Amino acid sequence: MSSEKDNAITVIDLKTQAVTGSLATCKRPRHLHLMAGGQQLAVACAESQQIDFINLLSGRSVRRINLGQDPE
Repeated sequence: MSSEKDNAITVIDLKTQAVTGSLATCKRPRHLHLMAGGQQLAVACAESQQIDFINLLSGRSVRRINLGQDPE
């Protein structure tokens, strides 16, 4: 789940509905997309005008691409 004010992705265990962690990302994350293979998450960040690719195994950003004004 995106946490826009924290510039993070909140990780939730769907079985227990408990928060299990947080992943740092670019400013004002909005749209999330799980990439093919399930190992990367693409995050559109409106305020930083980027898409951030997060490796879900390491929990770290692996690449950011500039997209232009207010991507969602």
